[in-house]
Amino acid sequence: MKKIINTISNLIASKNVNFESTASLNFLDIGCSSFIPEHFLKHQKLINYFGCDPDLTGLKKLKEKSYISKFKSSKFQNVGASNQTKIAYLEVGEKRTSSKVVNYKKNNNNLLKINLVKTSDLQKQFNNGNANLIKIDAEGHELEIISGMNLNCEDLLCVEVECTLNQNNSNLSSIFTLFEKNNFFLASLRYHNKQTFITSKFKNKVLSLIY
Repeated sequence: MKKIINTISNLIASKNVNFESTASLNFLDIGCSSFIPEHFLKHQKLINYFGCDPDLTGLKKLKEKSYISKFKSSKFQNVGASNQTKIAYLEVGEKRTSSKVVNYKKNNNNLLKINLVKTSDLQKQFNNGNANLIKIDAEGHELEIISGMNLNCEDLLCVEVECTLNQNNSNLSSIFTLFEKNNFFLASLRYHNKQTFITSKFKNKVLSLIY
């Protein structure tokens, strides 16, 4: 049933999209390290892309992707987003995409000094208006980023947040509340099955095989 609803929704959306050469959508990708999720690539020719990430290594990998040239326009900035412009630190994980922003310097050799920019300032960094679509992937720093957004901007149509759910991140309810107070509604909620359940977590070999 879910697949049928998604198919119908996509067909209706496609009929209502303006594919003229003058049409455009401003996409602000916060935490864009390494790759762009496939569902953002369906209508690249309409999208002015602006990718931000404090990890220069991940940013360089993304810029090398062949699909970048298919956007209507693209640019990148080696910064993170937050509720205010400031200096912070990036705790680099074993996987570059799992790196975390921390506000103080710890005794850790894997810390990088980074620049954070108030999200509302990043929303304005387009040649033709403000961000229409914002994607946030920040490994626990989501609430600070959303708190710095201009949620009253008339150009802003949709925000996608990837929120890591673990014992150290209890921001989900606060994120919902903040959006609801600013007249946004929850369109969908999903989880990454491959990240949540992996075969190594099953102690029972039969269950692992079934999965």
